[in-house]
Amino acid sequence: MNLAKKKYKHTLNCNIKTIIEKSYSINNNNGILSKAEPKREIFTYDTMTNYNKDGLIIEKQEITTLNDLNEIVNTFIFEYLNNKISKEYNYSKDGNIKESIFYFYNNNKLKSKNIYDNNKLKFIEEYEYDKQDLLLKLTKYNNHNKIIHTRRFSYDKNKNLILEELYNSRNKKQGQYEYKYFIKKEQLEKQYFYNSQLLKTEIILFDASYNDIKIIKHIDHINPYGVTITSFDSKGNILEEKSDDNFIKYEYSFDQKCNWVKRIEFNNQIPKLIVERDIIYF
Repeated sequence: MNLAKKKYKHTLNCNIKTIIEKSYSINNNNGILSKAEPKREIFTYDTMTNYNKDGLIIEKQEITTLNDLNEIVNTFIFEYLNNKISKEYNYSKDGNIKESIFYFYNNNKLKSKNIYDNNKLKFIEEYEYDKQDLLLKLTKYNNHNKIIHTRRFSYDKNKNLILEELYNSRNKKQGQYEYKYFIKKEQLEKQYFYNSQLLKTEIILFDASYNDIKIIKHIDHINPYGVTITSFDSKGNILEEKSDDNFIKYEYSFDQKCNWVKRIEFNNQIPKLIVERDIIYF
């Protein structure tokens, strides 16, 4: 089993059509917690996500609010072809398209992306693969078909990415990222380097079946206080996030289909935020 290929994935149960998430600050009345309405002086992030029957996101609306005064609304629309994303649109609050991305495939592999800003072509990305369908090269062009930069990729015998080389518009190498993997029983350690300098280490602990991630430890070697430990339940819900100067804990309530519908966030033991979910099923 190649642990380096396994990724954290949050799972949702049953056929979900829509999830609406709203966040509220908290009233704490002698230990009895309730949501504060209207929202008080906090940063909140509300979302509405629509899915198709294949479980793919077809629309997502994000509403960011600060102090009940400043509201930013972004709406994303996704289109698919053979369950692969083909078009992506980002709409502003007034309904205008801010950004759009068109995806093009060949033999079931992504070959290129056209990225538009306000309906004007801004970038083109082209992808090249080897015989094992591993990405070898990514080239980014401007709207005049001039190369901006190129990334080249190398892999080990287990198809794990080990080297990412960066080249400028004149094909001069600017730097490189290196990735090293260390696998022990139920544990994967991954180290990230840039030009031989260790940037961060990620340690992932799995359960005995290797199906679920229990804990992820991030070590930022640039930031002296950059150690974060995140623990998960068996469904991928975050339970705790610990760092050198902060401790965030989450408590959940679930519906009959075992999807969470309420989450309370505690910051250093103090209740800070309630997130409620309305879930509509097919």
